[in-house]
Amino acid sequence: MPDHAVTLECDGRRRTALVHVPEGQGPALRPLVLVLHGRQITGADIRRWTHFDAVADEHGFVVAYPEGYQRSWNDGRGNSPAEQDGVDDVAFVGALLDHLIGAFPVAPAQVAFTGLSNGGVFCHRLALELSERIAVIAPVAGSMPVPLASIRPTCAVSVLVIHGTADRSMRFDGRAVGLRGRLQKRLFMRRYRPGKPMLSVPATLARWRTIDRCLMDEPLPPLPAAGNDRTWVERQRSGGHGGTTVESWIIHGGGHTWPGGPIMPPLGRVSRQFDAAPVIWEFAASHWSAAAARRLPVD
Repeated sequence: MPDHAVTLECDGRRRTALVHVPEGQGPALRPLVLVLHGRQITGADIRRWTHFDAVADEHGFVVAYPEGYQRSWNDGRGNSPAEQDGVDDVAFVGALLDHLIGAFPVAPAQVAFTGLSNGGVFCHRLALELSERIAVIAPVAGSMPVPLASIRPTCAVSVLVIHGTADRSMRFDGRAVGLRGRLQKRLFMRRYRPGKPMLSVPATLARWRTIDRCLMDEPLPPLPAAGNDRTWVERQRSGGHGGTTVESWIIHGGGHTWPGGPIMPPLGRVSRQFDAAPVIWEFAASHWSAAAARRLPVD
């Protein structure tokens, strides 16, 4: 399948992304999913771990893998090389969207972001600051930084949160990372230092429900047991403004990992109860809404 290397100049820096466009006759304009890598890994790594190319080939959407600055994103926590060096990653993503919409058969109203860890946290920032351009986010192992919680976006955004209760690197309860988590981070990161406070996963979901003006929570049926990884998945959904949804897939016993992805023992259990990429695509595909339909009333 054809792949395209994209290079942009943004804020005086050379930025890159890899774009995968499925072959065959599809719609004139296709949805776009951007997959953000975590700290100390690359776009090529997250591409290999998530298998999004295969999902894109099956369903006919365009998938892009941007590269962060020094393998990191300015996600609002204050502790990544990108943020410490003043990199404007929101501007980069905006410029990348402009380029992808102009150069590839991409539907501007059908844009979704997903990411792991640092990339998942960055999804929240992008949705808050670029809500008119992003219909869906699906952060994996990434909650919302407290400093971002006061931002009021102009449009509601559909949100699928996937997070493990045994995540020691991005704690489910939002508390500061303990000694074991700090040791894990130092194994994988250069220039590591503790960041700004994080919301818990329940508080992150509550913040998005408030933003999207959700009315009530609806529990979803549990997933049937699969594999032997000793995790199980609790799911919940809330309907919001303009047809948006806030949904959670809480992996009991899951670590700081991508469900269905590679086993990395220092980061905890990898759930085999589901494969995150097709789940994220299915969620995104049912929540495409133009910005006008998602625009929030001014209080």
